Amino acid sequence: MAPVSCSRNGEFITNGDCVRAHTLTASVYSHPLVLEQPEIHLHPAAQLGLADALINAVHTRHIQIILETHSEHFLLRLQRRIAERMLTPQKAKLYFCEFRKSESQLTQLQVSDEGEILNYPQDFFADPLAEAIERRKATLKHK
Repeated sequence: MAPVSCSRNGEFITNGDCVRAHTLTASVYSHPLVLEQPEIHLHPAAQLGLADALINAVHTRHIQIILETHSEHFLLRLQRRIAERMLTPQKAKLYFCEFRKSESQLTQLQVSDEGEILNYPQDFFADPLAEAIERRKATLKHK
């Protein structure tokens, strides 16, 4: 099956429109839905909504979604839904891709039933607590 482009001459179709259209028309009998950074140009709150919509599509449309993202918001929502038992770690296979020795290498991330990533790649996302502590130190230093 050839990739489907969501852009047309003279029309403006957003990533979100494209994702919605594909999840609504996909079924268990179709090919996997492959999405590359669907969060681009979305507000962080909309990224959370997109994650929920895709989780819903997996459950209601029985489709497989292969998604590449750089969104910490998206990943945090998946982790939360796993902790809430709305999604299982078995249904949400997570992989980390990195370029090593002139080739891409995939590492499957191990996710607990509580949504914790047990083998989280070091320094992949900023540590929000460390950032808050350093910001506070800087504030106190300049008072």
